[in-house]
Amino acid sequence: FTAMGSTGVSQVKAAEVVQQQQVVLNNEEVAQLKRNLTELGIDDKTQNELIDKYNKGEIWDSMNPNKIKQVTSNLKLTAKNPVQKFTFPDGSVLQVKATVLNEKVINTKQNINEILPASSKECGSGYCKVYDVLVDGTSGVQSAEFRADFVHVQGGYDYISEIYDWRIVVIGGSYSLNEFTINRPKEDKRRSAQATLKWTMTTIGGAGGATSYLRLHVQNDDWSVEGSM
Repeated sequence: FTAMGSTGVSQVKAAEVVQQQQVVLNNEEVAQLKRNLTELGIDDKTQNELIDKYNKGEIWDSMNPNKIKQVTSNLKLTAKNPVQKFTFPDGSVLQVKATVLNEKVINTKQNINEILPASSKECGSGYCKVYDVLVDGTSGVQSAEFRADFVHVQGGYDYISEIYDWRIVVIGGSYSLNEFTINRPKEDKRRSAQATLKWTMTTIGGAGGATSYLRLHVQNDDWSVEGSM
């Protein structure tokens, strides 16, 4: 079994974005933000421009839903190429990735119903349980991640069995958690199994930011990830 997937970025309603108030970053926050942007491959000149833009309370393109919708068809992720990123006109970057950290494949015809409790982490005839999948994304200002276990059932409906260990970091502000849930545990004829981590960014001063999310889909013995931040 080879785990493969795809990733994209979905549009968020423009009404969900509220212009931020002026942000005052301390030296430690500036240093951390510059480290994050360096890891995303952003040069020093662009970093300074983005930090100045952020200090003025302006939304980066990577957090603007009207810009984000443009990258939907440009990000493709596979197990062999687990990191994808998109650079926006203002130089900001959105990076999303999903990595299978643990997967055990065995040659067995043991009945699927006998080995699917939460403690089992195996593949066999007609199914495969993929576990400890790390889903994460970052724009530099915001970073988020969670882990998931899910099951592919050949000839049947795939399902998400568990999500856990979520984490959100916002530099120069805070966030309020909207949801961390398995929205749809099992796929059906038309829809994927789905799990979502969603939050709202709040800058210093209490101004609202964009509603951000990471979402996992499992369907047709495959999986995909989408996000906005």
